[in-house]
Amino acid sequence: MTLAQLGNWINPDIPPLPPPGLFQRLVLEHPAPTAIGVILIAIVLLLTFRRRDRLAAGMTALIAGAALSAAIMLTGAAVRTQRETLLKLQDELIDATAHARPAPLAHLLAEDARVPPTRLPRLKGGLRRDAILAVVDEMLGDRYPIDTVAVIERQAVVDGPNTARSRVYLRVKPAEYPTTWTWFAVTWRRDPDGPWRATEIEPIFISGILPYHP
Repeated sequence: MTLAQLGNWINPDIPPLPPPGLFQRLVLEHPAPTAIGVILIAIVLLLTFRRRDRLAAGMTALIAGAALSAAIMLTGAAVRTQRETLLKLQDELIDATAHARPAPLAHLLAEDARVPPTRLPRLKGGLRRDAILAVVDEMLGDRYPIDTVAVIERQAVVDGPNTARSRVYLRVKPAEYPTTWTWFAVTWRRDPDGPWRATEIEPIFISGILPYHP
């Protein structure tokens, strides 16, 4: 088996969701690397100006860099983007599902939530909300308990004021079966009372079981 084939088998080439803008990504969601980069640039400027006998200008650059770095960190800490909220909810959805906890899972599902028809025999006709909760309780809580779940990759995009999508790539180790790699796609809707809830959960790849098709 070639490396390319192995890659396709455990992680197919699924087109990513659109990334957030630069300001959102570098300042609001990941401020620490950006703040460190600003400080490093300020230090380089200080050393450059010092070599040119312009220490005052170098110190000004350093102070400005430190102030900008602090502002970036404070802004990132103060603001939680909708994308970050969705990724956190997706983590909670995975945790509630993997550990077969219907109560917290139910809180994350919209009343019209569904798993659409798939090529999986057990889910061939799709599932509605009550059936999703029952299958999670029965299958993962009893027949196929999960030992560990590791999140390998997370994606999310807000499509509109009340609509969003997310994806997650997981490594799942059942208690009595080999490790499985899987991709899930989740569609979200924000209800009138404020919280986001999942309206559709779709398995788009399960290694050795459900190949990915564009």
